[in-house]
Amino acid sequence: MYPRTSIMALNVGLLEQLSGGGRRPKGRARAGVGVIVLTLLCLVIMLQPATLLGGVQARHGEMRLALMDMASVGWPDLSDNQLESGDLESESMVSGEGGVAGSIYEGIKEHWQFLIVAGLFLVAIAIFVLRLNRKLHAAVERWKEKIVQQRRAEQALRESEAKFRAIAMTAQDAIIMMDNDGNVSYWNAAAEAMFGYEASEIVGKNLHNAVAPAEYHDVHRKAFARFRLTGQGAAVGKTLELYGLRKGGVRFPVELSMSSVKLQGKWCAVGIIRDISERKRAEMALNEANASYRTLFEMNPNGMVIIDPETREIVRANPAFCASLGYEQEVLEGIKISEVCPTDASRRFLCEFQGEVIGQKAHGKDIP
Repeated sequence: MYPRTSIMALNVGLLEQLSGGGRRPKGRARAGVGVIVLTLLCLVIMLQPATLLGGVQARHGEMRLALMDMASVGWPDLSDNQLESGDLESESMVSGEGGVAGSIYEGIKEHWQFLIVAGLFLVAIAIFVLRLNRKLHAAVERWKEKIVQQRRAEQALRESEAKFRAIAMTAQDAIIMMDNDGNVSYWNAAAEAMFGYEASEIVGKNLHNAVAPAEYHDVHRKAFARFRLTGQGAAVGKTLELYGLRKGGVRFPVELSMSSVKLQGKWCAVGIIRDISERKRAEMALNEANASYRTLFEMNPNGMVIIDPETREIVRANPAFCASLGYEQEVLEGIKISEVCPTDASRRFLCEFQGEVIGQKAHGKDIP
C-alpha cells in the first residue's frame, strides 16, 4: 500500500544518526524530522490495515447480506445478475455514510483510545531516540577527543624517548640508572666503554657489587634503605670524586653526579659518571712541577724575585733575596721594585727584563 523505499530510507537515516553519522547539527535536525515522519507513517499503517480496511470489509459484508435478504423476500428491482456483479455494493461503498469515508470515520471513532495511546507511545519512542542520539553523539565526541589526546600523549612520549636515546647513546659520560632494588636498569654506550661491561652483561645485576670498590659497600648498604623510602642520600644532588672498578678489577678515578627520580611509585637513581683519569694525571704532573719549582725557588742560594711588569710590584721573593736586602718575605712582597733599588737602576732593570720578554737579549749587570 505504501512505498517501502521511503520507510527504508528513513530507517537508514536514523541508523546513521545513531551510529555517529550526526557529526553536524544538520544531521541531528534531519534525524528529528525522520523520527516524526516515521511516527506518522506508523500511525497511518496501524490505522489502515487493522481498522480502516476491517471497517470497510465489515460494511461490505453487512450490505451484501441485506441485499440477499431483500432478494429472498421478492424485492422486485433486484436481480441475481445485479447481486453477482456487485453494482449496488460499489455504488454504496463509494457514497453516503456506508462508504469508505464513513468506514474510516467509524473506525477512528471506535478505536480512538487505542490510536491516542499508540500515538503517545510512538512520540515517547521518538523523544527517547532523539535524546539517545544526543547522548550517543556526545559520547562519540568525548571518545574521539580522548583518542586524540591519547595519540598526542603517545606521540610526545615517543619523541621524548627518541630524544633521550639520542642524548644517552651519544653522551661521552656514562649514564646509569639503578632501580629500587639496587640493580642496573639502564646502561648506555659510554658506560660500556668506560667499565668494560656490555649492557646485556650487567643490566639486572647489583650496581655497587659490579662497579664500586669494596670500601664503598658498607656505606651504600646503610644509606640505601633510606634512599628506597625517601629518594634522599649523601650522594644525591651532589658531585663527588670516587673510584670505580673496570671489568677485571682495575680501579680508576671517576666523578659522580647522582639524582633521584620516582617511577611507578618507587625511587630510582640516575648517575652520570665521568672518567677523570686524565685530569688526575694532569693534576699530579702539575703538583710535581709546582713542587720542583718551589724547591728550585725556595732553596736556591742565589736571590730570586718575581716582578709584575704592569704594576712593578714584587710578587714573590726567595729567602736568599730577602736575606741579601734585610727584608722579611711578608714585607717585601707587594712593594714596588723602585723602593728597594734606586730609580734609575730599577728602570734600567725593568727595561732589560721587558726586552728579555719580547725576545731581545738582556745583559746581566750589577745594579745597586
